Amino acid sequence: MRTYSYYSSIAEDLKGFIDYKRALGYKYDSEAYQIHCFDRYWIETNGQNTEITYESLKGWMERRTGESVSSRSARISVVKQLSLYINGLGVAAYVPMEKYMKEHPVIHVLSAEEIQALFEAIDNYTPKRYPTFSVRMRAEYKVIFRLILTTGLRRSEAVCIRIRDVDWLAGTITIFDGKGNKDRLVYMAVDMAALLKEYVKYLFDFVHTETEWLFPSFRIEDHVSGIGLALKFKHYWKLTPYAKTCEKDPTIHSLRHTYVVFRMNLWIAQGVDTNVMLPYLSRQLGHKSPDETFYY
Repeated sequence: MRTYSYYSSIAEDLKGFIDYKRALGYKYDSEAYQIHCFDRYWIETNGQNTEITYESLKGWMERRTGESVSSRSARISVVKQLSLYINGLGVAAYVPMEKYMKEHPVIHVLSAEEIQALFEAIDNYTPKRYPTFSVRMRAEYKVIFRLILTTGLRRSEAVCIRIRDVDWLAGTITIFDGKGNKDRLVYMAVDMAALLKEYVKYLFDFVHTETEWLFPSFRIEDHVSGIGLALKFKHYWKLTPYAKTCEKDPTIHSLRHTYVVFRMNLWIAQGVDTNVMLPYLSRQLGHKSPDETFYY
C-alpha cells in the first residue's frame, strides 16, 4: 500500500480522506496517487487558500492534452469524493460532476442582500399605466418569483401550474411532464403555501371567475409566458442598486441555483449529512440523479 506526503494548505484534509477510505476497507492506491497529484496542483494553483470552490477546481477539471475521457473522469471522480468527505465534516466544498464533459456557464447565485433588494423592487414597483390585468399581474409576480426561489422550480414548470395541481393540505405541487417527461411532487414551506393560498383567493376575487391557471397571463385563458416572465425579472433586477455593479446579471434560473446553494449551506450549518439529503434535493429539482445536482 503506497503512502504519500502532502504539503498543500489542505494537506490534513487530503490525508484524512485517504485514511478514511482505507479504514472502510478500500485499497485506494491509484486514488491516493491522484490525491498526491491534486496536492501538487493545489500548491501551484491555489497557494494558501483552503476553500474548495468551482474556481479553485477549474484547472483540475480541464481536459489535458492527449488525455482520454475515462482518465479525466477518474481524476474528477476522486476529487468529487474528497469534496463529499469534506462536506461531511461540516465544511462547504464544491462537488464537481464526475462526467464533466463540457464547460458550464457560471450562474449568478444571489446573496441575501441581493434577494432582499430584488423583492423590494418587485413589491414596490408601480406601473405607469393601470390596465386591469396589470394590477392583477403585479400581485402575481410577487408570488411566482418567491415560489421559484423557495422551491427550485424551473421557469417553464412554474408558469404551467394549474390550480388543481396544488395540494393545499399536503403543501405540495404536482409538476406534470417536467424535463425528461417526468412527473414529480414539489414541496413548499408552510409560509410559502399560505402565501400562495392567499394569492389564489385574491385572484378569484379580482377576476370574478375561475381560471385553471395558477399564474394566468393578461388573458386569463392562458398562463403567463416564460419569455414574458424573464423580461419582467430583468426589469425588476435593473431597479436594484446591484444591477450597476454586477458583472453577470442573474436570470430566473439563478433563483433555482440560489435555492440549492442556500439549502445546502443551511444543512451544513445545521450539521445535517448532505450525502444523505442530496438524493431528496435531487428529486425536488427533477434531476435524473444527484450527479446533476452536484453541478449546482
